[in-house]
Amino acid sequence: VETGQGFGSGVVISAEGLLLTAAHVVHSGELKIRFQNGQERLAVPVRVHKQRDVALLRLKDRPQTDLPCLPLWAERPPVGAELYAIG
Repeated sequence: VETGQGFGSGVVISAEGLLLTAAHVVHSGELKIRFQNGQERLAVPVRVHKQRDVALLRLKDRPQTDLPCLPLWAERPPVGAELYAIG
């Protein structure tokens, strides 16, 4: 995630183009997203929670194909599931 004042990391959480990053990276307006393959896209903030330092972004243009993403669970994961902690 690149802004006019710096950059930070983020993770794609939905194939439709939602991304999760730190709120201190997001200021306002459009943000440049650079993927590992070098592709660049623009995104806009959907929600920013400064106290928890988390921000949800959405790509401005819906991807032509599904993006690889890190799935999130809203319920308790099954025993033996591979989990990642972000933060």
